[in-house]
Amino acid sequence: MFLKLFVISSFVAYFTSAGSLCSQKSNTSCSDCVSDINCFWCTETKICGQRDGLKPTSMQCDGSWNSFNVCKINGTAIIIIFFASAGVFLLIVIGVVYCCCCRNCCRSRNLKQWAKEDARKQREKEERQARHSERESEMKAKHDQIRLKYGLKDKQTASYERFA
Repeated sequence: MFLKLFVISSFVAYFTSAGSLCSQKSNTSCSDCVSDINCFWCTETKICGQRDGLKPTSMQCDGSWNSFNVCKINGTAIIIIFFASAGVFLLIVIGVVYCCCCRNCCRSRNLKQWAKEDARKQREKEERQARHSERESEMKAKHDQIRLKYGLKDKQTASYERFA
């Protein structure tokens, strides 16, 4: 119980005293100021102040400011980069979900369509083969009639004979 009270009181003391700690770091360096995550460094005025929100208000710092433990990149640029990266990440996640879930539905629909097309092509192939075998038997009958007409084929013998 005592430990819980100690931890809670130290958190409260830390966050309430952050403003005074930040203001004490004014007129020092940017790296000293932004080492505390609650502080920001105003580049024009060289003032260290406490951030109330994501970025300082225009009354706290009207120009360029640094925070988030980074002095080389402007704080506004860091926020823009963060949200742009989050947007790209979100688009990638949505794309992966679409490819994994929705495209499977499309793929099964395409497989059904391809199966119908394959069945239709198989049916057409069988019809062509049936027509071909029918034409082949008709042509064989016609050739047999011609052979009989000209005496090339005896009714008793089914094989060709050599002329002497």
